Amino acid sequence: MTSSEARHLLWLLTIVDDRGKLGRFLAGTIDGPVTLLHKAGWLATARHDAGIVFWSGGAFVATVLTWRPDGVGSSGDVLAGRVAAKALRRFR
Repeated sequence: MTSSEARHLLWLLTIVDDRGKLGRFLAGTIDGPVTLLHKAGWLATARHDAGIVFWSGGAFVATVLTWRPDGVGSSGDVLAGRVAAKALRRFR
């Protein structure tokens, strides 16, 4: 993979429109801008999100994978948001 291809893939992660998972609670967690590059996915029984959270103090990777045989619903999304917000508060 070339550096140009890598930059393109990172750009693709910036335009993901699903802010209801890792990005759910990031706004207002700290002063200053927070940028999320991520890839979310879901099925009836699973909801996942993995990404990189950038803020003025650095960056970290967050991944939340949820599964339940009878379906996860939005509880998996809320869990992902809580994990990312808690990690951001901890690392800052």
